[in-house]
Parts: sequence; structure tokens; C-alpha cells
Amino acid sequence: MVLILLLLSLVVPAVAAGQTEQFVNRGYARATQALKLAEKGDAVAQYEFALMCERGEGIPQNHGEAVRWFRLSASQDYAPAQLFLGLMYASGKGVSQDYRLALLWLHLAAEQDEKTAQFYLGGLYFSSKALPQDYAQAFKWFTLAGRNDPLTHKILEPLIEKMTPTQLMDAQSQIKNWNPRQPK
Repeated sequence: MVLILLLLSLVVPAVAAGQTEQFVNRGYARATQALKLAEKGDAVAQYEFALMCERGEGIPQNHGEAVRWFRLSASQDYAPAQLFLGLMYASGKGVSQDYRLALLWLHLAAEQDEKTAQFYLGGLYFSSKALPQDYAQAFKWFTLAGRNDPLTHKILEPLIEKMTPTQLMDAQSQIKNWNPRQPK
């Protein structure tokens, strides 16, 4: 019995180390493949490689490099990259914090019907200390983000209490006339 435990104590860490090595090698291979396509200008690959840089998946984490690749992808009008670039500017990860640029990139993504960007815009317009509050814009973006979510009204209730009737009518008009922008 002691011999079996001794053997297991030697084998289990070796197997685990091999699995970790396989996982790391697989992540590195994915990153290498994404980088090759990203360097050729593929917007989706640029976005995926940026995510790997941002998260440290298969390669060392590097927020500055992530911003670089998000920007390349976002400049090709790829909404998920625009969303993440906006979030990087809002958080100051890899770039100097800049709410004006965060708002710009989040707007570009939200206008393409990127739900997460719409939700973040609603939050920025509702409660950001760095931007002027705009309850009509907050209502618009929260409503668009939650169009098929039955819990959206829970977010909107406290917002509606702060809005004037004119702001509410303005927001509802914007929503009624809103059409997603098609990527270029």
C-alpha cells in the first residue's frame, strides 16, 4: 500500500505537469495562428489576438499590445473590438484613461447593435462622474440593450423616476427612430 502511494505521488504530479504543458502549448499555438492572420489584416483575428494579449492566454499578458490590436480591428469597423477598445480607455488598461475616447468607441460598437456596448453606454450616461449625465441617452441605450430581456424594466424604473416627461418622450422617440448602423 505504501509503495502504491509512493508511486502515485511521483506519477500524478508528472501527469499534471504534462497536462499543464499541453494546455500552455495549445494556447501558444492558437496565439501564433491568430497572430499570423492578424498581421495579414484580418479584423476578427486581430480582435482574437488582442483578447489573448489582454487575458494572457497562450502569451504573456500585455495590455498595451492588446490595445494596439483592438485598435487595428476596431478601425476596420469590427464592433466587438470597438467595444473592448472603449472599455480599455474607460479603465485605463494599456492606455491613459480617456472617457471621451471610451465614449467614441463604445458609441461606434453600440450603433452596430452591440448589446454590451449599449449597456455600458447606458451606464456611462446614467452615473459616470467623468461625463455629463444624460438620462435620455441612458434610457435609450439601456432600452436598446435589453430589448428582449424581461428584466430591463428593473434597470429603467429608477432612471424613469429621475427623468422629466420631455426627456422620456425624447428618449422614446430616439428609440422608435433608431436603426443599427451596418459595418463599413
